[in-house]
Amino acid sequence: MSFFDFEAIYNTQYKKTCLFLKRGLTGDIDQDITTLESTIKTLFDLQGLDWSGRGDLFLERNQASIAAAETLLSELRNKK
Repeated sequence: MSFFDFEAIYNTQYKKTCLFLKRGLTGDIDQDITTLESTIKTLFDLQGLDWSGRGDLFLERNQASIAAAETLLSELRNKK
């Protein structure tokens, strides 16, 4: 049994990240794609640096952020 509601945490983080990333778009699809690709790489790097003490909550939020960035990247690539 977990103390945290990981599904709710994931969904909340996903929505917040989508909103944050959409507000940062420049309107230049090529530039936005490059920025999102870099963001995703950084999030994966951060995920791989699983330092002691981060735990499942951090990893769940990071996974949601990666998923949100990948979704937005896919949307932009489909517009191109």
